[in-house]
Amino acid sequence: MTHHHRDQAQGLARAAAAGARIHVPAAERDLFGDVGEMWRGRALHNDYNLRQDRFSLLEPVPVHDVVPEYRTRTYAGTAVEVLPTPGHTTGSTSYVIERDGRRLAFTGDLIYAPGKVWSLAATQWSYVDNEGPAMTVLSALQLAGCGLDLLLPSHGEPMDEPEPALRLLAARARGRRPRGADGRGRAVHLVRPDPGRPAAAAGPELRLARVRDHGARPARAHPLPGGVRVRRGRCAGAGHRRPAGRHGGDRRRHHFALVAREAEEQERLHRELLPLDDLAIGPDGVVARVTPYYSRAEPRTVVRLGLRVRNPFDAVRKAVVRTVLPVGWVAVPDEAAISLPPLGQELMEIEVTTGGPCRRARLAVDVTVGELRLGQHAEAVIDVRESA
Repeated sequence: MTHHHRDQAQGLARAAAAGARIHVPAAERDLFGDVGEMWRGRALHNDYNLRQDRFSLLEPVPVHDVVPEYRTRTYAGTAVEVLPTPGHTTGSTSYVIERDGRRLAFTGDLIYAPGKVWSLAATQWSYVDNEGPAMTVLSALQLAGCGLDLLLPSHGEPMDEPEPALRLLAARARGRRPRGADGRGRAVHLVRPDPGRPAAAAGPELRLARVRDHGARPARAHPLPGGVRVRRGRCAGAGHRRPAGRHGGDRRRHHFALVAREAEEQERLHRELLPLDDLAIGPDGVVARVTPYYSRAEPRTVVRLGLRVRNPFDAVRKAVVRTVLPVGWVAVPDEAAISLPPLGQELMEIEVTTGGPCRRARLAVDVTVGELRLGQHAEAVIDVRESA
């Protein structure tokens, strides 16, 4: 496995049942073999951990072994070179083999197309740092120097000119600067307009720019050109004071102009890095969402969930959705077809009948939009408890 995301791994239970041995990156072994522990303990509210571990398997699978990093091992008669290539996830790994004198690399979701990635949201591992894009740069440059003849990504088409494709990705990802560079000790945060969840990245859907600090005073919104707003709150520590005095107004205007330029630069970078010419998925990478994400219910009762599905194509497409449930649960409908307008969305309701008591039972919705197969793209969590 290249990484733990559910769209890669959702078939592993069937593979294991058929006798396949599962080998996974060492850094992500727990998200395969012990993923239930993650689900039981993962923060769901007021969550500033943006790592996409909630896009893991719903249930654990047996792991035979971890792959040996920076070494070559033979699997079923094929010599496989194992190269850690973090970026899309913390433990992402690429595999290089030789066939007919050519070096082929299976790269997972490190790269989608020359200079582009499938998801920017996945590269933001934490709320205030920029580790994912930085590691994407290093991983792309590492592979660019491996003398490869063909890149085989999980999403996207094969690339027969690997080195320029990877170097272009490294150059673009390098432009994703760490947030917090306004020169006055404040943290500049570019966020999408979803107050219920910290943003993964700004981009074509950018509507807010936030100057975040760590005081308790509520932020105030300030208009900027182009529909961008800046929120400015009270600063808490030394070096975080607001501009003051008779020149304070000029300083504030200069500060907000810097944020506006940063917003424009981030939007340009996201248009370069994301496959927006192919799919209008947006910076968060979300095509379908289940609401509410977290529910509580009694055993053998009905929970009503909403499923919103977006069409990333500029033409009408049929979406097929199918629920994936714990054993003994029932969904109505369990499968449905939805006609989606161009670049539009539709909302449907699903009634789920729970089973016995269970802490944080997981369900998912498998989504296909036209020719785009997304797998178990959206999930929800339900605590099933007897009434007190």
